Amino acid sequence: MFHSSRVLLAAGFCLLAALAILPNAPTQAQTCNCSLASLYGTTVNTMLGGATASSVNSVVGPTVELPTAGMAPNNLGAAGNTARWSIDFDVNTIRIDFITQPATYGTNLSFTFSNLNPQPPAGCTGTPLITGITATTNNAAAPFVSTGATFGPHQVTVPFGPPSGTIDWSPGQFILVTLQFACAVTPPPPLAGILKVCKVAGTGIPVGTPFNFTVSTSASHGALTVPAGPAPGGTCMVGPGYPVGTQVAVTETVPAGDTVSNITVAPPGQLVSTNLPGGGVTVTIGSGVTEATFTDNRTGFLEICKNGDVTGNFSFVVNPGNLGPFVVPAGACSPAIEVAAGLVTIHELTTGTNIATCSTFPASQQGPCNVPPGSQNSVVTVVPGDISTMTIASITNRRIVPPPPGPVPPSPAQ
Repeated sequence: MFHSSRVLLAAGFCLLAALAILPNAPTQAQTCNCSLASLYGTTVNTMLGGATASSVNSVVGPTVELPTAGMAPNNLGAAGNTARWSIDFDVNTIRIDFITQPATYGTNLSFTFSNLNPQPPAGCTGTPLITGITATTNNAAAPFVSTGATFGPHQVTVPFGPPSGTIDWSPGQFILVTLQFACAVTPPPPLAGILKVCKVAGTGIPVGTPFNFTVSTSASHGALTVPAGPAPGGTCMVGPGYPVGTQVAVTETVPAGDTVSNITVAPPGQLVSTNLPGGGVTVTIGSGVTEATFTDNRTGFLEICKNGDVTGNFSFVVNPGNLGPFVVPAGACSPAIEVAAGLVTIHELTTGTNIATCSTFPASQQGPCNVPPGSQNSVVTVVPGDISTMTIASITNRRIVPPPPGPVPPSPAQ
């Protein structure tokens, strides 16, 4: 509490002030005015510099809390044992008066006041905190007081030593810090957990192909459309939010000819069950994001057979995918090869023979054969499905016979 000796000195002293306001200071729609909070009744800790072991606690009340700071029992770690300061806490102010004889102070000396827990006005349900300060002094040589004072929600630090060099403080000079209070923002309740659905374009699925999903709980149903993206992560859509712990079933509407080859859940602990044949997964929504990633393939099966008046082994690569090489003995067939459904190019690598004819079973699946001549390619169609719908591609070769030698030219006349 201020007493009559603490009046601002008139002419001869320059009043220096600076207002520090916390950017975007928290505010709250409230039933009370936290700016009317008070430090009365709180226990404040006063520390000189970094002398933690010598800091002093005092309860804020109507009298001066530390009238002879610097002298035992409130020495604060100061050199000697002299009453240097009178420190008083009021409703929303902290005042430091320099008393007794003039004194010189060194670089970066400061007071830190912590545990500043302002009490709300009667009937107020808010939680007050410090949102701004005004630091003033009547020592014209100490502009750093107002520019260097800092604060947090429950702490204020006030410098009285300069950033460099020394400064003299005399009796009658003071520092006054005025605190601004506001109610702390009540944090919103935690957001519901979020479901995210991702789609990876697997073999035979063009990037960008849209896929439809149903998202169901015991109480609601919804839909999402997610475009397929490249592996490994695909493309994702953020779905609805649910209370943490809700079980959600995510089911893909699987296009004809596609198969769901993989479903993963992150975090893995949120997985309840997976139904690959049905294109579905059930997850438990956790805090934050629960992600379900689906991978589709659109594939069929191809078998390569080698015919003709040839012997030995023949090697082939298959595209798309640059699969192989697959080695097929003359007169035999390869095992079933899973490939992207659609047009497939079989390229023969073995030299010394030419593709003569190409055929498929079913016959309608055969496309261009060795076009252009010498390309050693057979283009076939593979339909999506399992081995029962495979395309069997037969490639018949003939040996490349070198031309017979021409007549021997006559010897030149001797």
